[in-house]
Amino acid sequence: MWFPHEQLAAGLTAQQPDLLVAMGDQIYENHPTAKDRAPAPELDFLYKYLLWLWSFRDITRNIPCLVMVDDHDVFQGSIWGEGGIPLPPGATASAGGYANAPEWVNVVQRVQCGHNPDPVDPTPVAQDISVYFTTFTYGGVDFVLLEDRKFKTGSDQKDPAGTAIPSESLQLLGARQEALLQQVVDDNTGRPRVVLTQSLYGCLQTTGDGRPGKNPDSNGWPPAGRARALTSIKAMGAVMLSGDTHLAALVRHVDGPLQFSGPAGSSSFARWFEPAAPLANPGGRPYTGDFVDGFGNRLQVLAVANPHVSQATWLAAGGTNDFGDRALKEEGYGLLIVDVPRRRHTFEAWRWDVDPTAPGATPMPGWPYELSFNDV
Repeated sequence: MWFPHEQLAAGLTAQQPDLLVAMGDQIYENHPTAKDRAPAPELDFLYKYLLWLWSFRDITRNIPCLVMVDDHDVFQGSIWGEGGIPLPPGATASAGGYANAPEWVNVVQRVQCGHNPDPVDPTPVAQDISVYFTTFTYGGVDFVLLEDRKFKTGSDQKDPAGTAIPSESLQLLGARQEALLQQVVDDNTGRPRVVLTQSLYGCLQTTGDGRPGKNPDSNGWPPAGRARALTSIKAMGAVMLSGDTHLAALVRHVDGPLQFSGPAGSSSFARWFEPAAPLANPGGRPYTGDFVDGFGNRLQVLAVANPHVSQATWLAAGGTNDFGDRALKEEGYGLLIVDVPRRRHTFEAWRWDVDPTAPGATPMPGWPYELSFNDV
């Protein structure tokens, strides 16, 4: 609808970034044409990805760009990958597994992230589906790139035989990525660290009446896998960057690190974070403070960029989450400045239509946010 995103690409280019990260959902399977429902819709995928390349080819031509694969990239509205197993015939995504042919999933991953640094452990998962989780150092910063969806247990919490899975055995990152995180903890390089992950490790969503949301598609679930991951990421002294939620947000996990979820570049689907009651220990902006999500995870919300009309008002007028008026939403891109000499991180969220070089140009309300390396 907004292709080819000239203003967003121009603003991003004007920031002169040293590294780009596409966090996932580069495409939506049902836009701009209907979804091809074949098991291996190769031409449909290539056509839709071409639009993303067309939009960002000029900046990605000269600046390294990491690309991550999320659920819509593999033509699933939600995915719990269950270590690469096939989605049972006729089952919903919550059963766990990949709906499309594994050979096609590998095509998607080769096209989007075949240029990424090599995976630390290239052993495929089930159905011979490839992996790309890895670590690398760039510009004096240690990076960890994770795959959330691929190993995550299906949200119906049953194994393929239909047996209930004990809560402690429910996976988020899986044993191999958890082992990688521990290796990074043990390898104390002294460099600042950034973890790149697909989604927020909490469910920063509320219902129309302001109750905490409980969406297992977020990484607020499952609790045990989430806790293990955050413990390691906190121990390695990293900050986290993610996308997926469409809603720009900056949170401190009470049991872990600080995480910045950047805004959607463009999306027809809106989400809100509007708790019914004021939060304890608020910051200087609405809806900041201490929050317990629908899974019981405790978060300190430092900044959030809600749509400009409240969810209650929108729903009362007969609206749905699916709306396209960009004037009513805060969309754009996130920026992290890692200042090694001054030992601080600066997080910024910028609107797609703002020229950052213009006099008086500022990020979205609530940003920038500065964090000393000592406070990571």
